[in-house]
Amino acid sequence: MQPPLESIVSKLYDGVTSPEDWYAGLDALCHALGGSMFHLLRIDGHDLSLVESLASTGAPADKVLAYEEEYMRHDERVPVVWTAPAGRVLLDHEVFDARAMLRNPTYDLLDSMGLRHGMGFALHVQDEFSDLIGLLRERADGPFSPRDKALCEQLMPHLQRAAGLRARMTHLAAQAALGHAALDGVQRGVAVVDVHGRIRYANPALAAHLARHRACRVRHGRLRFASARDQARFERLLAQACGRPGAVASAGAMRVDGAAVRLGVSVLPLRAGHPLHARHPHPLALVVVADPEAGALANAQLLAQALDLTPTEARLAQMLAAGCTVNEFAAVQGCTQHTARTHLKNLLRKSGCHRQVEVVRLVQSLGGL
Repeated sequence: MQPPLESIVSKLYDGVTSPEDWYAGLDALCHALGGSMFHLLRIDGHDLSLVESLASTGAPADKVLAYEEEYMRHDERVPVVWTAPAGRVLLDHEVFDARAMLRNPTYDLLDSMGLRHGMGFALHVQDEFSDLIGLLRERADGPFSPRDKALCEQLMPHLQRAAGLRARMTHLAAQAALGHAALDGVQRGVAVVDVHGRIRYANPALAAHLARHRACRVRHGRLRFASARDQARFERLLAQACGRPGAVASAGAMRVDGAAVRLGVSVLPLRAGHPLHARHPHPLALVVVADPEAGALANAQLLAQALDLTPTEARLAQMLAAGCTVNEFAAVQGCTQHTARTHLKNLLRKSGCHRQVEVVRLVQSLGGL
């Protein structure tokens, strides 16, 4: 293997445990093939939705975001690369003729970036996910050549192996960061999910609660409600917890009435720095499922963990839920009312609530933690 290729392979394998080296390996591959930028898209195979992405730092961020949010779902190249055998390198001019490219609005976006020619391939890193990688060239540089394609194919076994190892290492790191020991022992069902309801972690109690309540199930790795109305309510809560564009993430709760028992569902935002977030690149939410009539208040330690609160903020949340005022908290805590109000302000911000009554309802809904 030529020395430049050995350097690329070395960076890719270093990238198994280092995001910076993984980026450096993909960037080096892109430049070795004469590309101007690369774009990695992790795709959920159930609906071809975007899970996470990585793009060249030199690419216009607004254009990349526009592609991911608007153009990707209409890009005819995505299903072609997805359905091709893993590791097969495809050149856009070999797959699509000029007329097909003219119909695809993605090429208009590429033209606005000075780009035109593409090379793509899929790396199936997990059972339900694939990494689709696209390399792009400027129009003036001409299309990728058969020699470029052969060079990429030469590196493909290393790309696939490194991507698979990296996915497993990322999963193990995420599992370790979640602090399962604490959440596995709580009475309420707890799940960490993304905005699509895709489960990143679920404690054992969740399965027990769902088994008693047929109105909610886990299907294809996602929380799904039998009633379309309940599903729509849940999706709205997820959207507000994960943060709509231009909006502040906030918590919420819903009650599902079934034939046998009622189900209370609380949805809380997880900040990027929260330990349960496990460095996931996209917003996540904490979903807590339980009998809403349980009535117990949440354990302060686990309440602090669930909402990323300080011990003082957790005690304030408990006292508010028990019917105390902020002034009474200040007296018990031995602090000034100004300090107590500062704790309240931090509690509201971290919990995603806007009013004290919302904090009370949230803490009460988390009872049994």
